[in-house]
Amino acid sequence: MSDAERTATMTALCMGGDEVFTGPPVVEFTPRERRLVMATLMAARSRASQATNNLSRGDRYLNTLAARFLHEDAPNLEELAITANRIHEALVNTPFERGTCANELCTKERDGHREGAAIMADADVDHVTHATDTITICPFFFDPSHSISELVRTWLHEAGHVAHIDDPPPGQPYVHPPNCETQRGGDPTCRTSYDANQACPGGDKHNVDNWAYFIEHAANA
Repeated sequence: MSDAERTATMTALCMGGDEVFTGPPVVEFTPRERRLVMATLMAARSRASQATNNLSRGDRYLNTLAARFLHEDAPNLEELAITANRIHEALVNTPFERGTCANELCTKERDGHREGAAIMADADVDHVTHATDTITICPFFFDPSHSISELVRTWLHEAGHVAHIDDPPPGQPYVHPPNCETQRGGDPTCRTSYDANQACPGGDKHNVDNWAYFIEHAANA
């Protein structure tokens, strides 16, 4: 990584002094950012729609994919099609915005201070800063180290939150399930290729990241 690339990544991760976290929490997308956002959003919608159609047909190969990505030994393809369609609807209907390092959804709090984080986007389904479900696209989304596939999976991941795939049972506190990269022991600031057969070694059908990978492959089945 060159010095310029390293600086760009540090900026996207909101790494720096307190001044990084000042300013408006939401800004307009630049023309380049909007083109990238819309292209990847449309791709995510297309994949979710195609995955829904493929699952609805009941192709037996999708049982193999469900076992690989969702760890379902006896998958109900009709049920999975309904969930994929809910993700598609979330992608179509959920508003989105451009967050900044001053946006609490794009950073973490530790010991009363804000600090940078590898957060590409956040679906505010708990309505922390919004009255309705909203997907906030964070600065790290635009880091040049990401592949287009990663950006598309980010949309699918956040739409999974909006679709309430990972809602806990009544009475239990919410805990975000581990992302597939974390399951593989990956470093979110150092992208590496992965073996599709071991993309998500953990998780299940209640894990939004597992669903992002599953839809990506089910759409191409």
